[in-house]
Amino acid sequence: MSKREPYSLQGVIIFYDLIQIILNTALFAYALYGWYNYKPDFNFACEPVDWGNSKIAIKQAESIYYFYLLKLLDLCDTVFFVLKKKTRQISFLHVYHHLGVVFFTYKSMGWSPGGHFIIVGLFNCFIHAIMYTYYLVSAYKPELKDNIRIKKSVTRMQMIQFLLLIFFFARPLMSSDCALPKFFLLEIVLQNVVLFCLFANFYYKNYHVKKVE
Repeated sequence: MSKREPYSLQGVIIFYDLIQIILNTALFAYALYGWYNYKPDFNFACEPVDWGNSKIAIKQAESIYYFYLLKLLDLCDTVFFVLKKKTRQISFLHVYHHLGVVFFTYKSMGWSPGGHFIIVGLFNCFIHAIMYTYYLVSAYKPELKDNIRIKKSVTRMQMIQFLLLIFFFARPLMSSDCALPKFFLLEIVLQNVVLFCLFANFYYKNYHVKKVE
């Protein structure tokens, strides 16, 4: 494998980016539609999990399951990096981010399939729809791949996402009246703190240090 030329995969990756845009947008819309129609009184301070068979409970559980499948699909990013021999992009940040999301989504299906935890999927799908749109457009306009302003904006959006998730999950964590599993809330808060720090470090090294140099 080390002696083989890297695969181009341009057509495959364009198709993959398009599928990601469609799936992330569709899942975001599906979850938002169910939220708006069946749970307009969503409590951002502490939304308990509905373990019954109501429409919103089923829709939220389905949304988290579909989100889990979508996060498994995201692992194709790593496969493409390997086939294209872009091993530098398979960084600790990349691996930790992807595996972490898969792990916590899988855990959420058993511990909290809905309620407050639906917020993670909404934010993630929204950001990923934008990210893969940028990747798709860049495939047709290669000059955009080196556009630092756009790259910085995408990274900033991800960092803002982590800060918002820290805020939204710290509130029920610190509330004595919230019945959501505290340990799981703490894990999610800490996970997003770590991700924010990793992305901030990436941002500093790639967009601040290089600019100074």
